[in-house]
Amino acid sequence: MDENAETDISEYYQTPLASLVLPEKYAKLIKRIININVSLKGEFNVETVGDIVRLEPDQFSNFQGVGKLYVETLIEFKKELPLFLDKLRLGVCRT
Repeated sequence: MDENAETDISEYYQTPLASLVLPEKYAKLIKRIININVSLKGEFNVETVGDIVRLEPDQFSNFQGVGKLYVETLIEFKKELPLFLDKLRLGVCRT
């Protein structure tokens, strides 16, 4: 695969975020997002790859307990998401 080729991640939009094996800083981000989901009782629903792709940093920053570092980590995670999904496709990550 050409490393410069853009990965189409739309086929992974229904993949649960919990199924991805992620570096610690991204795992903490996902844990924070899940905690927001629980505390808001479904008013904020980010559980899949598609949900995270659609989550805007400005929207995320409005939640209690979400500081600048979480927002920056979200932006970085979204940029690196195709790499993690390529690993999933190749069987490097567990599902």
